[in-house]
Amino acid sequence: MRGSAALALAAFRSFPFGIVVFDYDGKVVVWNRRAEEIIGHLATEMACCDLLGCRHDDGPLAGECLTQLARTRQAPLPEVRLDLDPGTGPGAAWVAAAPLAPAHEHVVVQLRPGDAGDRRRRTDPHWVSGPQLSLRTLGRTVVESREGSIGGRWLERRSGELLKLLVTERARVVHTDEIIEGLWPGAGPTDSTNVRFVVHSLRQKLEPDRERSESSFILARQGGYTLDRDHIWIDADVFERYVADGKSAQADGDVVAAERLFREAVDLYQGDFLADELYATWVQAERDRLRSLMSDALTALADSRRGAGDIPGAAKLMERLAAVQPYDMEIQREATELMLMCGRRSDAVRHYRALRKRMMETFGEEPQFKLSELRTG
Repeated sequence: MRGSAALALAAFRSFPFGIVVFDYDGKVVVWNRRAEEIIGHLATEMACCDLLGCRHDDGPLAGECLTQLARTRQAPLPEVRLDLDPGTGPGAAWVAAAPLAPAHEHVVVQLRPGDAGDRRRRTDPHWVSGPQLSLRTLGRTVVESREGSIGGRWLERRSGELLKLLVTERARVVHTDEIIEGLWPGAGPTDSTNVRFVVHSLRQKLEPDRERSESSFILARQGGYTLDRDHIWIDADVFERYVADGKSAQADGDVVAAERLFREAVDLYQGDFLADELYATWVQAERDRLRSLMSDALTALADSRRGAGDIPGAAKLMERLAAVQPYDMEIQREATELMLMCGRRSDAVRHYRALRKRMMETFGEEPQFKLSELRTG
């Protein structure tokens, strides 16, 4: 085993391409000699975005951070050509990144020299999105194709509703009669031709250049339709995976990994599932399921912060949990009590008054606790 470790270290140092490992926050941890030849001077705590030009508007990583993408996708990213500081090495490099198991707390980046004068397209324009279509569903719906965002009023029309219905039921085929009931509720018998027309409109919106080949995203199967999840990235799936991995790490006693995974999940949750379909009955069950997972993640994080003696941190997490579960009296009580323990009396009073108003308007009842009953320190 010791000999294998020495061999691995020697391979790392002598690898013909550059290797840099970044931590959870995108800071340099370790690198080999070849990386310094390609990218210039390196030191621990240097930021990925500063070294690689992440988020620069005129580069292929516009709006994105390489290490964050690798962690979020939980899979190796294809190579991208980046222009580097012209005063260092070759001035350009082909860069690939991948998360390091088991908790994706680090990202390994490989750099191989590029040609600063290369006029070829720097990268395949859809590689940053990983899959060919990205759907953000936690909050208001955002659709991104290989060439950029696909927004517009169509998301509020039948084709948009169909996409959201298929996302909601993404684990199975949605049959034509279910689509009719979902899109035309109570309309009585409706010709399946209407469904085919809406499917065609949706495919045209997602793949305007597609000819007669099968859609990459909307598949016809067994008398219905389903998403091709091999070509679609959905934030709700990643969120769910983070929560599951966090619970596994928690069960294994790995507190640090669990907290980081739960934080990744919480950061992804930008609002309730398909928040722009507030009244659609077919979305409610999935929305409630994902909201419950969010509650699990926030509860675990709040417990962790409280166990570490970080009462202000626990209070902020419980405030967010109280917003996710507005009628759970145990959660509301704990959130209010933590505000008081932090000395945030005005916030606690405002929170309690809003809770009382909500309970009276919805149930005609007072909250099941009073401010005077809560601890203040």
